[in-house]
Amino acid sequence: MDPPCKSNGVKGKRKVGECTVEVYTDGSKSTNGVGSGIAVFMNKHLTFQLKYKLVYRCSNNQAEQLVMAKALEEIQNLSYRQGNQRSVAIHTDNKITLDAIATPRNHRNLVEQIRDAIRRLENFHFTSF
Repeated sequence: MDPPCKSNGVKGKRKVGECTVEVYTDGSKSTNGVGSGIAVFMNKHLTFQLKYKLVYRCSNNQAEQLVMAKALEEIQNLSYRQGNQRSVAIHTDNKITLDAIATPRNHRNLVEQIRDAIRRLENFHFTSF
C-alpha cells in the first residue's frame, strides 16, 4: 500500500467533454459572504448543482477546498447509484488547492479529506481526475 501522501490523484489537464463526468467547482469570499458551488455534468448534460454558504471567518481557499471535497463526495455517491466504470474531470480555478493536494507535507484537514476522497474514487474504478 502507498504511503498516505504518495499519490494525490491529480493527473493534469484534460479537455472539456473528454470524461463522462465533468465537475466544475468554485469558491469565493466577498463583503457579501463566503460560499462555494458545484455543477456536475454527465455525458455533457447538467445533472445537478449544489451551493454552500460558509461562515464569514472562512477564507476563499477554505471555500475552494471544501467545495472540492464535497464534489468528490458527490462523485462517489454517483458511483453507488450507477456502479459502472467511468472517467471524471474536476475543473477548478484554484491553483493553491491543487498545489496543496500535490504537496506531501501539507496535512491540513480539508487537503487530507480531498486526498482520501480521491483514493476512494480510485477504488470505485474512476479512471482520471
